[in-house]
Amino acid sequence: MFTTLLAIINPLEAIPVFLGLMKGKDSAEQNRVARKSCFYALLLAFFFLLFGTLLLRLFGVSLSMIRVVGGIILTRIGFQMFSPSPQAKASAGSGSGADLRRGQQLTFPSDACGVQAEGAPNF
Repeated sequence: MFTTLLAIINPLEAIPVFLGLMKGKDSAEQNRVARKSCFYALLLAFFFLLFGTLLLRLFGVSLSMIRVVGGIILTRIGFQMFSPSPQAKASAGSGSGADLRRGQQLTFPSDACGVQAEGAPNF
């Protein structure tokens, strides 16, 4: 379970997002926000640990259904990350590297938000 959560949460991707959002803030404010975020995530994890099965039963959803649908969703996201978007295919013929980079599909969720840490590569 830990490795699955680690793959979904992806802390290596969260670090640039956090640094981009905390740009210009002092270290005390960054520490306060990090502690608060971790505390809320822990509370949410414990809530679903204690009441998750009850909620699934309440809505009549089986755990095997969650596993299958979750696997399908993660597989689809993985394939989308490695396949170029139609805009990238169209701009590939133009020959300009900047045009291709601008038309490429976003590979990480933080790219969709426009958040990037200073010095972090933009894929």
